Amino acid sequence: SGSTLTLCPGFNRLSRSERARNSIHEVAHGTTGITSSGGGTTDVSYRHERLFPRLPTADALRNSDSFALLVLAWTTPSYRIPAPPTDTFSGFASTTDSDKVRDGIGMAERWLKWSTQELSGIYNSIVEGRPTTTWANGYYRESMRKIAPKFSLTIPTSASVFPTLSEQVAVAGIADRYDTIKSKVARTDLSLVNAPPTPPVTTSVTTFLPGTYSIGTDFFASSAANQPKVLVKALIAAESSISSSLKTPFLEAAEILNARNP
Repeated sequence: SGSTLTLCPGFNRLSRSERARNSIHEVAHGTTGITSSGGGTTDVSYRHERLFPRLPTADALRNSDSFALLVLAWTTPSYRIPAPPTDTFSGFASTTDSDKVRDGIGMAERWLKWSTQELSGIYNSIVEGRPTTTWANGYYRESMRKIAPKFSLTIPTSASVFPTLSEQVAVAGIADRYDTIKSKVARTDLSLVNAPPTPPVTTSVTTFLPGTYSIGTDFFASSAANQPKVLVKALIAAESSISSSLKTPFLEAAEILNARNP
């Protein structure tokens, strides 16, 4: 079956190159056979994110922006890829350690991106379904089913099990909190400092703006897969708009939503 490309109102305000990049990016999502899995591309990393210049070949070959920017590199040599944030690293024993932190903060940024986008999608699906109190979007109903227990919200076991108005407001609040944290990481230069190894300390956010992070022994004791979680945990811990009782649910939900976007 064919795919549908929907242009948003702001599309025509973009430059010619950005319109081309945006179109190629979206069309690649719906082009079957373009990736080794036989399907379309996904969004492993956007061009302005920390992970983009560090993507392994296998990930670049399934990443929409990688395809779009390759075409622009061929056809529009003057096009300049937006630079990711310029983070600084201090006190690390080796480039191996600083690279682990570099990749960890890149993945933490990705966790927050997907948490924000998924919650926004859930909220919009609730608004869309409000007139009939029925879930019209099965994907976001499943996202809601997975995270609802974390926040004591109604679990949508079927399309007709629909959130109350107060739960709709709660979802909007959760989305806002994730977006608030993401805004303090994405497109923002950070200072990452290696904490002294003794006594052992946990990773923490020293200041949000400017962003200064103390990388503790818990980060390096974690596997590469869990290092982003250490950083997201520190970000949530530092966010004053999230109550203490909800910090663990926010972290667990972020992990769930990131897993839905491998």
